[in-house]
Amino acid sequence: MPATAGPVFAASNCPQPARFGCPPRHKRLFTRHEASLDPRHFIGVLSSKTRAVLRAEVFHCKTFDKSLRALLRAYAENDPVNAGKRFMRVISLLEKDYSVQDVADAVDTALRRGTDDPAAIELILRQEERQYHEVPPLELEPGTIGSSRPITNLDAYDVDSLKEYAF
Repeated sequence: MPATAGPVFAASNCPQPARFGCPPRHKRLFTRHEASLDPRHFIGVLSSKTRAVLRAEVFHCKTFDKSLRALLRAYAENDPVNAGKRFMRVISLLEKDYSVQDVADAVDTALRRGTDDPAAIELILRQEERQYHEVPPLELEPGTIGSSRPITNLDAYDVDSLKEYAF
């Protein structure tokens, strides 16, 4: 289907959203030759046709996130054969109820940490959603500087027999 063809509600499950009360999935476009491209709509097709990912219009339009476009370019430059497969692993995170902005922020974080691996990006997303619990501070006696070693009592052990077997 061409990107400019069809009514605004064509991607919706509802045939006429305004008439039946279904919310539209895209904002309304009022001029010609505009397209509302949502990457979630293309995940199923492009996951099986990974060589088409590099040429897909949805990832090259100006409304698509800049950091995700840069990631696709980096994948294409470093490993053109597997670029589509790796990028679709990142884009498929959108199906797990992450927003495009969340995925883009995770990509930026991963690149700052020196990796572009899809598994690392997913790990960053999972770590960000995990709730942190506050750990109580260690109870140290006043005047303690640095760490102190615990005092051990070896009276309960037969130290003489231990020395015989150690040497």
